[in-house]
Amino acid sequence: MKSKRRAWIKNTVWMLLMLAVLCTLCSCAQEEQGGSRIPLQLTFRETAITIGAPVETLIGALGEDYTLMEAASCAGIGKDYVYTYPSLRLYVFAPENGVATVTSACYTDDGASHCGLTIGSSADAVLAAMGAPDEQTDSRITYRDEGVTLTFTLREGMVSAVVLAEE
Repeated sequence: MKSKRRAWIKNTVWMLLMLAVLCTLCSCAQEEQGGSRIPLQLTFRETAITIGAPVETLIGALGEDYTLMEAASCAGIGKDYVYTYPSLRLYVFAPENGVATVTSACYTDDGASHCGLTIGSSADAVLAAMGAPDEQTDSRITYRDEGVTLTFTLREGMVSAVVLAEE
């Protein structure tokens, strides 16, 4: 009797897990909604990362287990910062008089995921989760929206890098 119950529990948990994965993939597909796509973003520690997001808000949500590099900005008057987390790197510009915001972000290993996609995911998985791309080659799948790009770099049909950036 106990073995039947364990098998039932194991099968139920397995089905719920698969349903959760399927729901995640379906919710991430970039379907047309009123003529526009869902916003391009990355997800890390269940926090959405968007271009232009204030970095202070993100750091509060992502945690303080990062290393920080700072330098005078070559793009304008202010400073550039690189916040390196396990599996994620955030690039930030802080003008002298203004709010420090994210200018790009990238996954550094398969410890981070967006819509179930990680470094190592297949090109087919990217297309299934994200929908039709704006540009696709053997080495890159790119999505563009409102001055932002989300690029999945491919090596031998597998994702080797994921980068969100300003155009």
